[in-house]
Amino acid sequence: MSEPQWRSLFVNDEFVCQWVVIMYFSQLHFSYFLLLNEIIYNQSIFVV
Repeated sequence: MSEPQWRSLFVNDEFVCQWVVIMYFSQLHFSYFLLLNEIIYNQSIFVV
């Protein structure tokens, strides 16, 4: 009974770690993501 709980806990911890890394990366390169979004937005305008 305890093994599945440990597995789910490990999966949750792994997910949280990935989310924290993603959030940190987003904040670190926030301006880069804004620029990328603007480029994608402009490309969509050019496509339309």
